[in-house]
Order: sequence, then C-alpha cells, then structure tokens
Amino acid sequence: MLARLFDSDLGTTYARALLAIARADSEISPEEGEQLAACIAARCEEPPSLADLLFEPTLTVDELAQTFRNATAGGPFRSTPIDPVDVAEALVTDAVSIALTKGHISDGEVARLRRFADALGLPQGSFEKLVP
Repeated sequence: MLARLFDSDLGTTYARALLAIARADSEISPEEGEQLAACIAARCEEPPSLADLLFEPTLTVDELAQTFRNATAGGPFRSTPIDPVDVAEALVTDAVSIALTKGHISDGEVARLRRFADALGLPQGSFEKLVP
C-alpha cells in the first residue's frame, strides 16, 4: 500500500481522479465533500484546493494512466519510482470511503473506479476485495 505522499503534480492528478469518481453519480453530498478533502489532505504534500479542482476538466482514464506511468520511471526529479498498483489500491480505498459517507457506492462510481483501477494495473481480484 502507498505509504508516502504525492508531490504537487501527482497530488493534483490523484485528487482529480477522486473527484471524477465522486462525480460519477452526478452529485457530491456535503459529507462526500468533507471526506474527499480529508483524503486529498492525507495523500498530498501540498493538497490542491478543492474549490480550484471543481473548475478543472474531468480527469480521463488516459490522463491518469499517463501521469502515473511517467512517475513509475522515477522522472528527473523523483528519487523513487511510484508503483501504479499501489496508487490504484489507494485510489480504490479512498474513493470507497468517500462514496460510503452517503451510505452506498453507486453503479456509476464503481464503473468509473474500475476503469481507473484497470488503467493503473490493479488486478480484478484485488479490486473486488476492496469494493463492497
């Protein structure tokens, strides 16, 4: 599981992914918004502003995969590569915690979460263990 925090660029992409999943059922309840902000703050060295993120375009699967694929190589300023499967596990865990603040996870949220997890290489069995 992912133990370290994301830097600014990766953190913004991660936060946009969580937001895209939360928006999959068309609305974000106040409780979901609070949990979303808490998850972002827990994972990011410099958490992006949720208000600013709301104006960002919805993150695509390709953008997510490309950002973290580039991070796996360590990049010119990253001393340690990031395993996309670790990112996927963190994303699934956080997205489920956000969705469950309203009592359930919608089919739309599960579908979008599955596409993001697939793009990061999370095996189906691992996904099924993490999603109720």
